[in-house]
Amino acid sequence: MSSSSGGSNNNNNNNKSNKKIKKCNKDALLRTMRLLTTIDIVHEEEQHDDRASSTTTDDDDESSIIICFSLTKLGKCLRSRNSNKPSMASCIQHWMELPLWDSWLYLSDYIIEDDDDDDDDKNSDKKKNVLPFERANNGISSDYYYNENDHPESLKYANDFVKLIHEQEINAIVNWDYWSLHCRGKRLVDVGGHNGLLVTAIAQKEPTIDCYCLDLPEVISNSASSMKETTKQIIEQNNVTMVPGNVFDSHTIPSCDVILMKHFCDRCMWTDEETVQILKSCSSALAMDGDGDTGKIIIADAVLPDIGYNTQDAINDNEQQLTLYLDALYMLVGRERQRTKMEWEKLANLSNLNLISVHSTNVPSCSMIVMEKKEESGDKINK
Repeated sequence: MSSSSGGSNNNNNNNKSNKKIKKCNKDALLRTMRLLTTIDIVHEEEQHDDRASSTTTDDDDESSIIICFSLTKLGKCLRSRNSNKPSMASCIQHWMELPLWDSWLYLSDYIIEDDDDDDDDKNSDKKKNVLPFERANNGISSDYYYNENDHPESLKYANDFVKLIHEQEINAIVNWDYWSLHCRGKRLVDVGGHNGLLVTAIAQKEPTIDCYCLDLPEVISNSASSMKETTKQIIEQNNVTMVPGNVFDSHTIPSCDVILMKHFCDRCMWTDEETVQILKSCSSALAMDGDGDTGKIIIADAVLPDIGYNTQDAINDNEQQLTLYLDALYMLVGRERQRTKMEWEKLANLSNLNLISVHSTNVPSCSMIVMEKKEESGDKINK
């Protein structure tokens, strides 16, 4: 670990004089860098220092050896100053910042609910329901903590984290080969699609798909009024139709071949009973093509490994690990637990649907869950 530099001009000298040069604890740095090699962040190797070869003797061989560290593929993903590629740095900055990091210290208190007969019942219930994040931050919830006035840096880390996850999810959904393999010439409705940008990106990728975006009338209206004119033109150029409606009223959903819902069935939004209503409403809008193929409902959402998932498999499956990590992270701030594959399957059955496949996207918060209508007895006889 060494550095050298050539001559510098006056500007560089002025910059150096204005900045206080910090000393480096080389021993601590070396030990930390070697620790990072154990989790594949950096690669370690010895190299011969050519600069020392002309002045060293045989007795000084060790002084001519330097230890070099280079970023691995994973390490490069953590660079925060490379604007050309997505960086995972925001995840680390957000997860390890004290407000969230300290929340882990209060997890055991959140899990164990002590019954104290001396406490007032109402106060006792309030204490039991205090989230780990709130316990670690003087009773302040994450919704109030992350604000520009009090904690602008924390807000930036949180927003960068959400933005990274969102962009990776959009990229995974749009580039899924299912659209070109099974949806050419068909009609796709993005339920809860807000401003229509997701389904527009799909239309750009596969122009033969007839794309619609359905959301509440006020959502469609507000997104249109706040949208840039260039964005509106892109949506219009790709023939995306914006549809005001309500998913609980199947008559407002255009008849279609495929329905897409991205994080629309999340537990933080609906109960399981309401989710079944949504799935049934969407199912009734699905058409059957000339080959007798039923329409599909595609849900882009997290899928946790089923209970009893083999521990060794989990260790070898990075995506499953991250999915469980994210779910535990959401627990700290009070977000509802993500569903397992078996739980998604149960919802499908209650909605008279079959869960036919779950496709991994390599984004831990977003798998592609494909459902279709169950065959009626009459359909089986006709076939």
